[in-house]
Amino acid sequence: MHVSAEALGSKSARELLQAGADEVLMPCINSLEEAIDKAARSGGHVTVHTPANRVADRDKTCEQLRAAGVSSVLVVSGNPGHGTNIPALGELIHFFREQGFHVSVGAYPEAYFRRTSAHHRARSATTLLGKQSAGAQRVITQASFSADNMRKWLATVRTRGLRLPVQVGVMQQVPGRMLAKVADNARAEIFAEPGMQAFSKENMDMLFRMLWSHVPHPEDFITEVGALVQMDHRDGFHLFGYGADVSDLIATARSAGDS
Repeated sequence: MHVSAEALGSKSARELLQAGADEVLMPCINSLEEAIDKAARSGGHVTVHTPANRVADRDKTCEQLRAAGVSSVLVVSGNPGHGTNIPALGELIHFFREQGFHVSVGAYPEAYFRRTSAHHRARSATTLLGKQSAGAQRVITQASFSADNMRKWLATVRTRGLRLPVQVGVMQQVPGRMLAKVADNARAEIFAEPGMQAFSKENMDMLFRMLWSHVPHPEDFITEVGALVQMDHRDGFHLFGYGADVSDLIATARSAGDS
């Protein structure tokens, strides 16, 4: 199966590609320009995480991506805490597609704090169908932990008409140093001066998932999901490492579903 992995920089991107990843995703941590620059120095197939509220000038962004040799973007609404001036997501998806970029979009098989329901899965399907109509070519999901919910979610979105390949998000056990950094950022935001943005639900959910990554075994999740009848040869996995070594997970994900 196709395997993508999230990198923290150009060096880790090269290491992931050497370990067997088909592509890497370069996240937009500080600025979109920085993410594009890191992608340019990665030396392989890189998809740049492109939050809508980081795209101040979409024509200029296209120029920067092309100059860096990047032809693939993951278009999402925006990073919490980085502005609310967000272009219509469907318009941005359509724009990048018209400009010749391969466009991936995000999806959330699990709601905040791992809550799941048939209602949430139905809403997720409706959202994805809108992105598909706008021109999206692939779905990369948020890190999930329940193979049973993934089965239900895939069945729902496929039944509702989603035709795009899906990269199922998997989270390796997040290193303690990264957990400490995120926790420190959370504490700083929570006790920020009055009027400043408090720690958002999105960031709280990310911290929750990082903590939860120490409970299950990602190898078991990959094996179970890879064997689902809802997964086919076009689908695959996306690995979130946050600095952890995901080399073994790459091999597991590549062979998932073979038996």
